[in-house]
Amino acid sequence: MGPFLYRGNNATQEFVQKLDQELIEINNVLAIKRERKVTEKDKKKFAEADTCWICKGKFAIDTEEIERLESKIVSLNEKLEKFNKKSAEYSGIKTTIEKATKAIASEKAKANKVWNHCHITGKFRGSAHRDCNFKLQIEPWKIPIPVVFHNFRSYDSHLVCESVGHSVNAHQIKVIAETFERYKSMKVGQLKYIDSQ
Repeated sequence: MGPFLYRGNNATQEFVQKLDQELIEINNVLAIKRERKVTEKDKKKFAEADTCWICKGKFAIDTEEIERLESKIVSLNEKLEKFNKKSAEYSGIKTTIEKATKAIASEKAKANKVWNHCHITGKFRGSAHRDCNFKLQIEPWKIPIPVVFHNFRSYDSHLVCESVGHSVNAHQIKVIAETFERYKSMKVGQLKYIDSQ
């Protein structure tokens, strides 16, 4: 959507409603997952990568660590048989076994190298662990969108606050107030109103 000009009554209500429409457009654009663009240069970078570009960790399994954890699990399972299932000791050992099992899975996952690309542009970012790649997923409806106002902390915040009740997200209002009528910032759904200074 392009520039929008409105002159007339209820200008701040019109502004808030227009922002609601813009927010839908922004989220629709962010929700489109572009196909990855594959170049020969990117294929070579992917093949040669030995570290995750996100966490900088190696794409290698620490077999010694896995063996240590597996040995620990065997030892703990033997101890487990000595305790009553309802005892605190049993519960503590069971929790430690679960943590060690998760640590083994995490260590094994480090070997899983995946192609990480931007879902907005389709461009290759780098080689990544599968878990690291998953953590970078964009959830468009959760991303805060800044709305920057000059003089928001002063009188303008009061004008906007009177109109956000007409927003489709009026039930999701959070404010950081300086006084009863002056706000440092205000969040209405995804939209975060802030001062330019």
